[in-house]
Amino acid sequence: MTDSTAKALATLAAAVVCGLLILVTNGEHGIGWFIMALVLIW
Repeated sequence: MTDSTAKALATLAAAVVCGLLILVTNGEHGIGWFIMALVLIW
């Protein structure tokens, strides 16, 4: 596994964790923020 692949996986994992936290705290509104966060990251 290359460094760039590892970084991408770590970033994705962090995004998923943050997205789940937002989803739990904000309910349906969290989904939109999660998608926006993924778009901004990539």
